[in-house]
This record gives sequence, structure tokens and C-alpha cells, in this order.
Amino acid sequence: MEKVIFKEGVLQYFDDLVVVLFRNDYFAYLENANKYMEKIVDFATHEILAFHPKKRQKSLVI
Repeated sequence: MEKVIFKEGVLQYFDDLVVVLFRNDYFAYLENANKYMEKIVDFATHEILAFHPKKRQKSLVI
């Protein structure tokens, strides 16, 4: 299994995302915004490697 390492800037972005989502009323509680961010991190660390890329149509290839 491969290891995913987030740079400090990415971690700061996630922290900022929680605050922005809460302040813009996407979530009524800060805890819920934090749980959402944790789900994003879990996806990035556990499931993103399992995704298979889709092939593009030849007409879209330059």
C-alpha cells in the first residue's frame, strides 16, 4: 500500500476549508464541517489509489 503525505500548505488549506464552510453556512456546526474535511482526507489517503482513470475520446486528445 502506498503512503499519502500531505504538505503543510495542504493541511492549512483543509483547516481553512473547515472555517470557510462553517462561516458561509454550509454547515450549522463547526464539528460537522470538520467531519466533512476528515472524510475528504480519508478518501484521499485510502480510496484515491483504487480509482481507475477513464479513457478519453480520441476526438478530445490533442
